[in-house]
Amino acid sequence: MGRSVCVMDKKRLLLVIAYVNVAFFWGTNNLATRIGVSNMAPFQFAGLRFLIAGILLAFISRWVQRDRTEFSKKEYKSMFVLGTLMFFMTNGCVVYANKYLDSGIVTILLSTIPIFATLIDLCMNRDKKLGKKTIFGLLIGFLGVIIVTFRGDSNVEISTIGIVLSFMAALFWSFGSTYSKYVKIGGSIMKQNGVEALFASVLLLGSAVATGGFSLETITPSSMMPILYLAVFDSIIGFVSYTYLLRVLPMAKASTYAYINPLVALVVGYLVLQEPLTATKICGMAVILVGVVLIQQDKPNQVKLKK
Repeated sequence: MGRSVCVMDKKRLLLVIAYVNVAFFWGTNNLATRIGVSNMAPFQFAGLRFLIAGILLAFISRWVQRDRTEFSKKEYKSMFVLGTLMFFMTNGCVVYANKYLDSGIVTILLSTIPIFATLIDLCMNRDKKLGKKTIFGLLIGFLGVIIVTFRGDSNVEISTIGIVLSFMAALFWSFGSTYSKYVKIGGSIMKQNGVEALFASVLLLGSAVATGGFSLETITPSSMMPILYLAVFDSIIGFVSYTYLLRVLPMAKASTYAYINPLVALVVGYLVLQEPLTATKICGMAVILVGVVLIQQDKPNQVKLKK
């Protein structure tokens, strides 16, 4: 009895750590990206980030975890799809969105992910049903997003291109997250994520070269700092934690990290880049937190398949 309780406590602790990792580090994602794309072309910036992350993940899985798993052609295809959706398409949109919007606003718009991901998950598995708290929490959280985005600061310019790119990123990420829950891939999480990151780096760097956005002159110690930060804390710690969350939590609960990200982004953006933090934004953040609490308190409701 005591041993089982201890195991449960460790699982809960691991779950909390993984959730906090994603909520915090991905909350700083767009701040680091905004700093990075001010010194380097977007596709090159994102491509170098995933190239470094992929190499590090491959090294860790091979020499630290001693993972000798050999993937099948089907698994490689699945990882290519995930790398394309969650790294190439999503981050391609995000890095360009940060050219047009404040980092905090981009993060806020990406917080629509819980809604998109939950709806897509329901379409793919119609045997699932959402609890009342989850539905109410999703709506409350989105209301908070609207408050922060459109009533937060009259001095912030809202770019239509930036908004469209942010919503496209949210959709690509949601499709990828949902797909990852229904596909089986062997090996460790780190090895899987490493292959996906390397696939994305090839696509991103290829896009940089094709669009004339690759220059060795822009690779300097200062321009590499945000790249290294994102490669380690976002792509490795953050994404490995998120992959774990997708394996152990329902989609609606796992994706609520996206409601916490704006809170982190707004505070860090205010402290580092002096981006405006108004009373209305703070009220919107409080509303978002209420939505997250409701979703996390709800119990998953799933209809059993008829025999």
